Amino acid sequence: MSEKYKIFIYFFVLALILSSIYFGYDYSVYNQDYHHTFFILSSIIDYDKGLKLFEEIFLQYGPGQIFFFNFLGNFIKINLVSISFITSIIYALNLYILFIIFKKISSIHISFLLILIIYLIHPYSIYPWPEYLSGLCITLFFYFILNDNLRFSIYISSIFLFLSIIFRSTYILNILFSIIIYSSILYFLNKKNNLKKIFNLFLIFVLVFF
Repeated sequence: MSEKYKIFIYFFVLALILSSIYFGYDYSVYNQDYHHTFFILSSIIDYDKGLKLFEEIFLQYGPGQIFFFNFLGNFIKINLVSISFITSIIYALNLYILFIIFKKISSIHISFLLILIIYLIHPYSIYPWPEYLSGLCITLFFYFILNDNLRFSIYISSIFLFLSIIFRSTYILNILFSIIIYSSILYFLNKKNNLKKIFNLFLIFVLVFF
């Protein structure tokens, strides 16, 4: 494959990412959601006022999104537009990381095709739900697993797996089920894997959190 062709694919992927951010920004400004987005904003305001999570603030999915936007509130103004737009940026970033992951486990052609399909189905975030934040954490979990030669990759990947349930607490059911199945397979095959260390760290983080 020629370098010009690779550059063309990277350029096209970049165009998809930037257009996703642009459409997300446009949607955030001109289609303000006073139901979904305002629910998130009101929870952030209540938390900033000192109300207690789970007791005085109803959390439908988890506390991660409240922590995240409360932290960003130290640097930028958090309102209906910024919540939606920041979520759009996170979704676009996730698309790019997915492209890198797909390219690593397959080829640049397949990864480009998969990203294009995802983009055509879901070009930008519509509701600023925590799935986008949790999805980014899960994607980063796989990214660091595939790059296990990086320093502290085991610890970083376990942290991102843990953060995924902080943003979307119901994901813990799927993740724990996957851990049980995978660990059982390793046990019967009598094989060792770094994922076991990651799972152990993840479970420690979960137990400490709860």
